[in-house]
Amino acid sequence: SSRDWGVNAVKAPEAWSAGYTGEGNTVAVIDSGVQLNHPDLVHSIWVNAGEIPGDGIDNDRNGYIDDVRGWDFVDQDNTPNDENGHGTHVAGIIAAANNSQGGTGVAYASSIMPIRTLDDTGSGSTQGVAQGIRYAVDNGAQVINLSLGGGNSQSVYSALRYAAENNVLVVAASGNENAQVPGYPAVHSASLSNVLSVGAYANTNRRASFSNRVGNSGAVQVDAPGQSVHSTY
Repeated sequence: SSRDWGVNAVKAPEAWSAGYTGEGNTVAVIDSGVQLNHPDLVHSIWVNAGEIPGDGIDNDRNGYIDDVRGWDFVDQDNTPNDENGHGTHVAGIIAAANNSQGGTGVAYASSIMPIRTLDDTGSGSTQGVAQGIRYAVDNGAQVINLSLGGGNSQSVYSALRYAAENNVLVVAASGNENAQVPGYPAVHSASLSNVLSVGAYANTNRRASFSNRVGNSGAVQVDAPGQSVHSTY
């Protein structure tokens, strides 16, 4: 259906039939959290096998108590539930279940590690994003998704380098300002081989009017479906 134009545009069904479903991979969604009980996401939420739920002990000694399903860096607790909607929407684009309800995620068999760094209004601190990146790397994410932007931050850049040292791919939004170059942190793809900037194109097969260009930034960028995309929010 027209609701599926995004997955069809990137030829996801062809990838699935070739055996590429995301199985065995964990994607950290550093965002406004994820609706943990969403029927199309509930089976895709990462589980930290090193933790015993609710015993009040940091069983795996990673510095976070009872972080069974990720971490909330806004409220500093173990329930990274979404109070905005954006993170849930992003999580569905990645890993909504391949079932008869709603849409289907591009990598529907992957696990989503929810990391909440943005509050109910969608804002957060660069320090929280940097902590979220390090948490994702330390806890086994193979891919980190950053559908967010902000100012140039040394702590975020340092965390991206830490991800690079651990062979973790970071996919970052180029930004929605219709600018000539990508925003931060996506523009770091110019110097860090593990960072990929992603712009948006529309179902008209053109760049979305709001999406940032590469310009003279030297950024490594692909444009992917990013407008009128049906998902879990």
